[in-house]
Amino acid sequence: MTNQHKQQSLASAKVGNLIHVTYEDHIVWCDKDPTKFNDPWVLETCGWVSFENETAIRIAWERLIKPSNLPEDGRFPQKGLTIVKSTIVKLEVLST
Repeated sequence: MTNQHKQQSLASAKVGNLIHVTYEDHIVWCDKDPTKFNDPWVLETCGWVSFENETAIRIAWERLIKPSNLPEDGRFPQKGLTIVKSTIVKLEVLST
């Protein structure tokens, strides 16, 4: 993916979009041969964009659709991932 195409893909992702992202992840290793960890691993994930700025994009893996038995503060604990945009290899908007 060219840098220009990557920038266009990143710009097309808006809060609320369902996306598929391929990205380079950091590697933590301990008591292993370090020569086996010279390059970042490439991972993928899907989810809904819940935040985006110039440097990062936050993806929620699940969303509350029907409120029932919410905590007193009215907040639903979410799970997701924040990805540094410079590590994104490919981004596809699946639905808007």
